[in-house]
Amino acid sequence: MVKKAKFGNPKIWQKGGIFILKIYYDPYTILCLRYKFTLQECIKISKRIKRNHRWESEWRERHAQNGADIFEVTLGCLIWYAEVETKKGYPLDLKIHFLEKYIEFLESYVGIPHEHYNYCDLPLKYLRSYFNKTKNAIGVATNRMQKQFPYPLKYVKDGRVYVSAIGIKWLNEKYFRTKYIEWLEDRKDSLENIISNKSFFVNSPVS
Repeated sequence: MVKKAKFGNPKIWQKGGIFILKIYYDPYTILCLRYKFTLQECIKISKRIKRNHRWESEWRERHAQNGADIFEVTLGCLIWYAEVETKKGYPLDLKIHFLEKYIEFLESYVGIPHEHYNYCDLPLKYLRSYFNKTKNAIGVATNRMQKQFPYPLKYVKDGRVYVSAIGIKWLNEKYFRTKYIEWLEDRKDSLENIISNKSFFVNSPVS
């Protein structure tokens, strides 16, 4: 039976008056135990991280009490490799997958329930301001939206055309994406601010 992975050691870095949270992990804990990469794949990814100047501030080496050298990488960097660097797909979709997984880890650390983006039925005309798009752009988007579902997502109520919550979710997460990414980034920032509080500097199990 594999033991539950534990959160790494959080560290707060100050840069230009801004405090930045970094949570370090042994790559094996995340890549192998959580994402099921092989040990050989884990070693290759670790080498790529060390060679890439982009990640030079995202890893560290330290000495354990037994004298061994320990290589650790930030949680965000490891999830980025697992969700983006090793996969193919539309860049914004990959970014969404990264943010969703990273937020799940942070929520587990803080010990709070997963928060979902709330959707409801909206008037078709309102979508222009909701997504900050033109009438034509909304028309094209809703036509493509309808082709993805075998049942109608628009209906008329009190003389107004509405789009169902399912349709709004598809438009937000699968078509326009920008508004959803902004929400995910705000959620990530909020969780990192909570964790930056020293009262959360403990090793908490990840379920």
